[in-house]
Amino acid sequence: MAQEHQSGDCNCVKSGFKSLAILLYFDWHCPQEQALKHNHALYPMDLLLHILFGLVVGECGVPMYRRFHMPDNGNAVWWYSFDYGNVHITMMSSEHNFTRGSAQYEWLQNDFKSVDRSVTPWLILAGHRPMYSSERYPSDYKVCEGMQAAFEDLLMQYKVDLAIWGHYHSYERTCPVYKNECNPAGTTHIVIGSAGASLDDVGLYDKTWSKFFDTEFGYGRISVHNRSSLLWEYIRNKDGLVHDNVLLQK
Repeated sequence: MAQEHQSGDCNCVKSGFKSLAILLYFDWHCPQEQALKHNHALYPMDLLLHILFGLVVGECGVPMYRRFHMPDNGNAVWWYSFDYGNVHITMMSSEHNFTRGSAQYEWLQNDFKSVDRSVTPWLILAGHRPMYSSERYPSDYKVCEGMQAAFEDLLMQYKVDLAIWGHYHSYERTCPVYKNECNPAGTTHIVIGSAGASLDDVGLYDKTWSKFFDTEFGYGRISVHNRSSLLWEYIRNKDGLVHDNVLLQK
């Protein structure tokens, strides 16, 4: 269950998930040479442009691969998972093949399946490109639809509580959503890509699942109260105030 949260201070555990921020940026902006090829059916022009772009300016996954080390239970820095207190965080790559039958899909399913919810009741998924965004970028929106078709059922099956994404230079929060409809059993999706790059400036598709959208620089904060209550907050840089929040309860 998700609800907008109105209370002030709380005694809670707060975590920034630094590795999450690293992946959200590097997973796309420093793509591995073969990272895109399997998803070319979803966005063929993006594949060509970004491969060319990477070759021109030298953005490449080699420095990332060599410099950063993540838990060795998936595919190096591209997908992996770890526990933080009573939260299980699963990191995926939106630039590798994530369709049914792929290595990443099978790993993702097995990782979700292995979570002991009596130990880590909260399950968070994170990656670069979002599964849900209402921004009017037609080619990117096709990727959202492709992700929904490919593995949204896994999120529902294994009751993923929260999904955190980047890519778009904006902030957006959905209701708990499944198959493009608000559903109390669905996953709440957050796009938090407004940390410093130039902000997006496009229109929005009219989507009932979009509950808050903002184009200001800002960041997100997760406060885990206990095994049944988790607070997400969005803070604008310019005033340091919370401008959106949602309390997840179960």
